[in-house]
Amino acid sequence: MDKSYNELKKDKESTAREIYEQYKKETPQSIKEKNFFNEAKKWSLFETENFILFPNGFPIIDGMLLITSKKYIETLFEVSQYGFFEINLLIECAGRFLKQVMNYKGYEIHIRQGENTGRSINRFHIHIVPGHNIEGSCFEYK
Repeated sequence: MDKSYNELKKDKESTAREIYEQYKKETPQSIKEKNFFNEAKKWSLFETENFILFPNGFPIIDGMLLITSKKYIETLFEVSQYGFFEINLLIECAGRFLKQVMNYKGYEIHIRQGENTGRSINRFHIHIVPGHNIEGSCFEYK
């Protein structure tokens, strides 16, 4: 199931920005673990068979995205080899979205694994943080 970026996005490039803008207007004040995936599915920008890319509900910077699995898993070690392929494809989609739609030049990828890492939910997810011309890191905390 080798999907290219163009096949995956279909005609969503024009609508991805609209989805993102609407999400910013309707972001829930608190995303509880039980409805985390429901919110992800509702605001999907791109999907593969097992993973989904969507806007972060509590971004530290505009354009911050998340990738999570459709099936509940807690750690990176539960991701299959094919799952890593899908994650890589969604990271590519995220990068193109951030560059072409949000006008960012780069991004960072963050995974918080295990206890005492500041994870707000106990579900595997990846943060895609847009670049922001700050030496050493793109993080600009609000």
